[in-house]
Amino acid sequence: PLRQAGIPVIATEGNHDQGFLHSTSPTWLHYLAEEDLLYLLTTRFDAQGPRLEPWDPRSHQGSLLDLGGVRFVGAGYLGAATPHKVRQIAARLDPGLCHVMLLHAGPDYFVGEGGGFSKEDLEALRSRVTYLALGHIHKPMVHGGWACNPGSPENTDLSEARYEVATDGRPRPRGFARV
Repeated sequence: PLRQAGIPVIATEGNHDQGFLHSTSPTWLHYLAEEDLLYLLTTRFDAQGPRLEPWDPRSHQGSLLDLGGVRFVGAGYLGAATPHKVRQIAARLDPGLCHVMLLHAGPDYFVGEGGGFSKEDLEALRSRVTYLALGHIHKPMVHGGWACNPGSPENTDLSEARYEVATDGRPRPRGFARV
């Protein structure tokens, strides 16, 4: 229905979408991209840093997609190297463009392991990224009004059921955000 309505879907892979962190094996998201149901953005790295490559409709690959005057950048799940790699990506973004970044990471105080971002990491991104779409953490979170993690639509632990109710007792939708 989204394709028929002309609504583009832009995605990036998370830590549970791949068998291994640096696996090149196709995932269910690759299948959806090959069927032209979504744009799957992935930033690859080499010795010189991030390879920011435009979306290629023939190969269904790329890290950058320009739509309606907005440049989407897919960083995905970067593991423990998230802070370092995110700063590398931000440094290569054109400051004259409106960027939306898709990043599968959460704040370091919540992640509880390597791979979380700090307040300083967010500030580095804020200088180049207009909107930051986050994942990884199942709890809905908004950071400074410009970065949002809608939370997981499913509970993976019983304790996550409390995320479905806001502090005022009203139901809180999870798994999507209207921006």
